[in-house]
Amino acid sequence: MMIGGPTDYLLVGVLGYAVPVGVVAFFVYWVVRKAVRDGMRDAAAGRLPTAPQDTPEPPHE
Repeated sequence: MMIGGPTDYLLVGVLGYAVPVGVVAFFVYWVVRKAVRDGMRDAAAGRLPTAPQDTPEPPHE
């Protein structure tokens, strides 16, 4: 196997491109997942807990 041949340069080029793209994609995924989870928690905060009403409904006119 020849060290420094065209295959090695191709491998370094692919890894040099794929690793940073993968790191950025994982970071974006993590930030979006956290934002969605926090947003869902904030949206549901006013509605929890959900339970049936203990008092009868007022009469409708």
